[in-house]
Amino acid sequence: MRLGYRYLSLKGATWDEETNIFPELFNDAIARINPDLGADDITRLLTDVKLLLDNEDLGKAFYDRLFAAQPQVHAVFCPGVAG
Repeated sequence: MRLGYRYLSLKGATWDEETNIFPELFNDAIARINPDLGADDITRLLTDVKLLLDNEDLGKAFYDRLFAAQPQVHAVFCPGVAG
């Protein structure tokens, strides 16, 4: 079983240094998992994620959003699980 990751060189890469999120990769991944979302929705989601990660709760708010009972946007791809 492969984990599905690939090496990412930091040379020439652009990322948010406060969150360590690579916006281009984030946008592409969210668009692939949620094909019905528009670019504006994905940009808004990235802004929301950055705000959640800025909380002083060691990531609890982000975790709660990621695994919400009925998320509007899927951030984790789980084959065979309806959302």
